[in-house]
Amino acid sequence: MGMKYGKRLLAVMMVLVMILTIVPLTMFAFALDGNGTSAEPYQIKTYAELKALLEGLGGDGYPADAYYRLENDIDPLHDWVFASADNQKTAAEDLGMSPIVTHATYRAATQEDINDTSVQLYEFNGTDHTDYTAYTAYTGDRPAAPDGYYVVDTPESSTDAPLTEEQFAALTSAQRKTILQNNNDVIPSITPKNTEFYGTFDGNNKTIKGLQIHVNATQAAMFFALSVKKDDDGNVLSTGTVKNLTVDDTSLIGLVSANTAVAVSAGTVASTNTGIIQNVTSNATINVMVKLPVIFVYAGGITGRNDSADKGAVITDCIFGGTLNFIVAEASFSGSPKYSSIDSSSISLGGIAGGSESAITGTFSGNIKANYVGGINEEINGIYAGDTVYDGDATHDMTPEFTQADKRVGSVDADVWFNDGDITKSELDSNKYQLITQTKDGNKTYYVRQLVCAHNNAVKHDPVAPTCAATGNVEYWECPDCNNYFLINPTGNATAASCKMRDTTVPVSKTHPDAQHKDAVAATCKAKGNIEHWYCPTCNKYFLEDPTATENVTAYSQSKVQTPIDKNAHSPGEWEPYQAATTTSNATEKQVCTLCGKIVATREVPGTIVPDVVPKSGNGYAKDSTGKYLITALPTSKSGISVSQFKNSLVTGTYVVRDENGNEVTSGVVKTGYTVEVSGYPETKLIIAVKGDANKDGKISALDYVKVKNHILKKIDLSKDKAAYYAANANGDSKISALDYVKIKNLILKG
Repeated sequence: MGMKYGKRLLAVMMVLVMILTIVPLTMFAFALDGNGTSAEPYQIKTYAELKALLEGLGGDGYPADAYYRLENDIDPLHDWVFASADNQKTAAEDLGMSPIVTHATYRAATQEDINDTSVQLYEFNGTDHTDYTAYTAYTGDRPAAPDGYYVVDTPESSTDAPLTEEQFAALTSAQRKTILQNNNDVIPSITPKNTEFYGTFDGNNKTIKGLQIHVNATQAAMFFALSVKKDDDGNVLSTGTVKNLTVDDTSLIGLVSANTAVAVSAGTVASTNTGIIQNVTSNATINVMVKLPVIFVYAGGITGRNDSADKGAVITDCIFGGTLNFIVAEASFSGSPKYSSIDSSSISLGGIAGGSESAITGTFSGNIKANYVGGINEEINGIYAGDTVYDGDATHDMTPEFTQADKRVGSVDADVWFNDGDITKSELDSNKYQLITQTKDGNKTYYVRQLVCAHNNAVKHDPVAPTCAATGNVEYWECPDCNNYFLINPTGNATAASCKMRDTTVPVSKTHPDAQHKDAVAATCKAKGNIEHWYCPTCNKYFLEDPTATENVTAYSQSKVQTPIDKNAHSPGEWEPYQAATTTSNATEKQVCTLCGKIVATREVPGTIVPDVVPKSGNGYAKDSTGKYLITALPTSKSGISVSQFKNSLVTGTYVVRDENGNEVTSGVVKTGYTVEVSGYPETKLIIAVKGDANKDGKISALDYVKVKNHILKKIDLSKDKAAYYAANANGDSKISALDYVKIKNLILKG
């Protein structure tokens, strides 16, 4: 039985090992705080949680349509350095920092030191005994006495200098890379999952720093794509959004290697954007490496390709200050002409987006570098391809082989082949011309052929008015057969004059007709205020002057018009009770701020002092130190103290005496354990202790001195009943002794 059980257990363990080997690490998701809504977003607090999200997006624990919020700056190198003192020292060594040296300290030699010839003696030649340089090794004959000689108390030591928080914060990018290169296993790379993101990633104005993102795919970015999620009826359920984020000292490497033609897009945030990217700053280094052939390349500092506004794409207030490197691993398009190996290809590089079909607001202050020369739609300046310097229409030299006006090739004798030496790239890409190569005797000959299109499938586009957030367009037609645009209907007209796409575009409006005037609002202790301004909901911009009719009014972010929280600007509520009155002070009231809940003012309520039970002066009545007991004088007779006598011993007032059950007593004698209070003020209640009445019957008798005697003999413990204890202390000296016994006995004998 034992052997069979052992074999069974071994088999189970082997299966578990196989499962753990096969199951990806990202399946073991982190339990993120929050529930994924905008009110309670999933909270990303650590590098490990961010890595798990990007690599597990769409899987268990990481819904693609949830709301995520960054709670802390993410800096895995910092976390590694300060994980241990050893790491701090390692980082300091990598930067060549000097070690910390602890110099030797000395003490006066003893006779034992003199007698031990193995002990090195030192002489002191200075005035300050803490100056380690003033001690020199003694090399003479061994002295007979220790006077004037010293020995090492604590030897010199040296430890590596740790890297402090302040020093780490001041590190340059180059210094950070030095630490990473020397410890290349510190930060494993992140490989984001190829899953469309429909949710929101709110950077919460935090910074992600020092990531290493490696993507061996045609789309490279932190997020594969920002997209719009719709239901079966086409209604928008959620829009992929990344906002309020800064990315520093991050390298993103996208390597594309394919034997077939592919389309490539890459950027810091998303490879393609049909969602919203807002207030994102990237200082990343993006390396896009491709092997030909490729169809399209869109690479930008924030996103590769930005879709049209009517599909939901928005990019606002973004900055790229990093470096975009476009590297062709096999530059097979070199030679003449430039397009023979990449017919109809397009490579677009931009500071914010490689290509965009909608307006973008942002700033490009970084660098874009490419390792190829000439052509290929190298629109590498500006925030997206096509908005500035190089518009693709510059004339490209097609080499002297294109000087013959009439060429025939193969079986297409009816086709006319020609070239005038000025064929441009945009003309070539428009399909008005076709590039053909002929190889004969090992030599290539290049030709262009003009194609004729009747534009029978031309599609009409109605005019769209521009807004302050998006361009509009005039009425125009687009021919899908030849990819040309027209300002008049070209259907059936092969000679219709075409135009550029930009000729159909109406620029973004320079005014903001939807802007709303906002009055100044004072800041409070809980909320920011604002100065007078105008807000445009269309472009989400703020203005200090009316932009509805005036063009090019300077736009600002919300922080420009806000005023900071004023911690002293409270909104006091009604006066309400605060502290109850006592026998020595009036009651108080308070005002609480209706916004923050703090007490902002207090005041006394005059005439609310509570009356007190006060004995008449000199009659032997007194309160104990706690103020809870009233101790009477020793009664003048063994019959005790009547209720009326007791009340007459107090300062004039209306008093109520009650028995131990709380019933009012108006006649008879006052007993130890009764209470007295000012009428109408139960909080003034005092417990009465009648001296001599140890058995609490109100009279002084042999029962009382027996109680006292038994307490003295330790047969009973009166201290458990405070009133009885005070009553037994007949002479008032704070302790029960034979003197109290005698005092009670004498009163009984007196009668």
